[in-house]
Amino acid sequence: KASRAVQNFVINELSNWYIRRNRRRFWKGEKDDEKIAAYQTLKEVLMHIVAMIAPTAPFLAEDLYLRLKLDSDKDSIHICDFPKADTSKIDLDLERKMAIAQQIVSLARFLREKSKIRVRQPLRRILVPVNNSQERRDIQLIADIIKEEINIKDIEFVTDETAGVVSRKAKPNFKTLGKKFGKITQLVANAIKEMSADQIRMIEANRKLQLNLGAENVEIDFEDIEIASEDIEGWLVASENNITVALDTAIDAELLREGLAREFVNRIQNARKNSGFEVTDRISIEFYANDETSEALLAKKEYIMNETLASSVERSTSSEGFEEIELIDVNVYIKVIKN
Repeated sequence: KASRAVQNFVINELSNWYIRRNRRRFWKGEKDDEKIAAYQTLKEVLMHIVAMIAPTAPFLAEDLYLRLKLDSDKDSIHICDFPKADTSKIDLDLERKMAIAQQIVSLARFLREKSKIRVRQPLRRILVPVNNSQERRDIQLIADIIKEEINIKDIEFVTDETAGVVSRKAKPNFKTLGKKFGKITQLVANAIKEMSADQIRMIEANRKLQLNLGAENVEIDFEDIEIASEDIEGWLVASENNITVALDTAIDAELLREGLAREFVNRIQNARKNSGFEVTDRISIEFYANDETSEALLAKKEYIMNETLASSVERSTSSEGFEEIELIDVNVYIKVIKN
């Protein structure tokens, strides 16, 4: 159980979140305080992880430790003390906000997969229903992270009073209802199915709700229901753990152009890797494509240069000696040169 907890942390929190979110800090050419802080934080985390896995993965832990340690550190991870938690460094408020960000990102990615829209294709916006001003402030503080992670332009906040934006229904959770209500379980379930939008908001806020069954009233808990969101025209909707996300799936010409540039960046990064370049190496890019595609790529030239550490992006008049790639059903030819 302990090993699985460490594994989940390394995969989900460290690799798929912290390292990926901070790649620009790692990539920066200048060795400023921000870059140094990113590397120092990563090393601190890795050293603690190595110590925690040492009892169950001794050889891997030792190999990683020898790669990370300083000359002044102890000779082996197996003669180091087991790490102790420093509770003074735990920021529960920050962790709560980041958990909200990760959940919204997860729901939006699910909706992208459902609609078969590439992650690198920018979209206009998502709608997030909020119940109060605190929820709105929490999401506003992490909005930039969410927008970058799911590649959208804007986050709009709505309330259930906003007509026709998000439709939610309550469903009975029979796993808990049966134990609580016995013979009247079906009556309670029917009442849950008839719950109004106001009642759904009330149980979300108070975690409890009184339901009228005609002859008597019963009290249900939030765990006794499941809230499902229904898709609306032009949108996809998903909910989990009291958070709902509606994704605007409309794509205009400008968004298509941005999507093409992002796909181009991905192919250039693959070319860099296949050529054995270091992640910090500067490059020059030449490409050959039709007029429409060339216009779209050159319009996003600055973005492409920043993302690929390129000093130039130029259109070529010939494809001779170039590598062929496919960009959203369009063939493009590229040449990546190390500066």
